[in-house]
Amino acid sequence: MLTQHNLGTALLGQVRRIDQARLSDDLAAIDGMAGNGAYSRYNLVVDPRAAGEWTQVILGNWSGDAADGLSREYQGHFRWTQQGAKAPYVRALVEATFRCEHLKSVRVFLAANAIITAHKDYMEFKRGFRRLHIPLRTNGQCMNSEGAIVYHMKVGGIYFVDGRAAHAGGNLAADRSRVHLVLDFDPEIQVADLFMYPEDFTGGALDVIERPGLSAADLKNIIEALAAVMTPVNYGMIAGLANMLPFTHDFDTAKVYDVLVAAATRCGNSELIARSRADREYFLGVE
Repeated sequence: MLTQHNLGTALLGQVRRIDQARLSDDLAAIDGMAGNGAYSRYNLVVDPRAAGEWTQVILGNWSGDAADGLSREYQGHFRWTQQGAKAPYVRALVEATFRCEHLKSVRVFLAANAIITAHKDYMEFKRGFRRLHIPLRTNGQCMNSEGAIVYHMKVGGIYFVDGRAAHAGGNLAADRSRVHLVLDFDPEIQVADLFMYPEDFTGGALDVIERPGLSAADLKNIIEALAAVMTPVNYGMIAGLANMLPFTHDFDTAKVYDVLVAAATRCGNSELIARSRADREYFLGVE
């Protein structure tokens, strides 16, 4: 029986069995694949002193060409790409677990010392997708947020992620990479009907991560500190710091850009004010 979390995101079930040796071979191949930069604007490095990146690898999409990195609404189902052909075990896992006639894209999200900025999905689409995450490699510093909740996804878990809610996620560790298999399905198909075997739709509780609270006074001090050092040159770093707030404190993901706008406004720089407001509208659809 599915246990629905009080937010849209939920643990739906588990992959039946993972062959670690075959998975390791595929992960080694994926590690060597070129990332697709279609959504590079969403990438935020956590620690600028070390290398880091959030990126995607396209295993399957509408065209069968891994160079096509933008999500796209279309009739029919996906085609494996040349990169997907190099991950035969992941391909077999997908085909054995889900009804692929409803599948629109198969991607891998990779992250090390990086998070994807707070955002909402599907704003450019009429229908969007039903998006499932399956972690293939993770560590204790990998986290995802939705609203004011932060949680950890475990290897082999099948998670529905509510892309229409403000959310973020990534890997704070610089020395260990995170790999999530991400599947986009037809949004008109009920979640239970995406599974090849109904008994795999078991549900479960999210592994929620508690963080300390953030008082109004503390938030005011943070905004003032960011404003004191914010410039057009370091705006990206300041945005990264603001985006870390949901992962370090009990703070709503949707309010990240309010912090940026407040800091820019206090700074008094018209370029920064316009840039922070533009980011809030681009990523959350809020002017």
